Amino acid sequence: MILLLLFLNGPDATACIVIKNFVFENMLSADHVFIGKVEKYIVVGRNRYTGMPRHALITFSVEEELFGKHDGSIVDLFWTNSTFGLPVQLDEDRYLVASVKVSGQSIIEDQYPFKLSNFEGVLQASCAAPFLLKPIAENVEKARKILRAESA
Repeated sequence: MILLLLFLNGPDATACIVIKNFVFENMLSADHVFIGKVEKYIVVGRNRYTGMPRHALITFSVEEELFGKHDGSIVDLFWTNSTFGLPVQLDEDRYLVASVKVSGQSIIEDQYPFKLSNFEGVLQASCAAPFLLKPIAENVEKARKILRAESA
């Protein structure tokens, strides 16, 4: 059964035999950490064999910057989630997000008719959950504590 799924997913498959724990400290590799409201979520690619979503664009209205600085209050993030697949819609309307700048020379650019230079992507370690968290007090305080410790 696993071999069949790998075959059907073709080049989109990720061989995550063991799912890794989410590591909060991974946010230290982010270019930006912010709390934002989801303005738009669209799937921009599907697996040709399964029809499952491959990539998505998420537009956020930034409510609070915790680390880094965006040029404006609206941020578009690219999300490739080959570990767990992408949801048809997001569960929450607000998130604590860590994002990374992605080179415009990425292979992703070759897959889409629009230019993706200087874009950002959702931070997600291989075989782990994405850095899209509920902005509850516990998560926000933990993020602030980690970011303060790093800048000290």
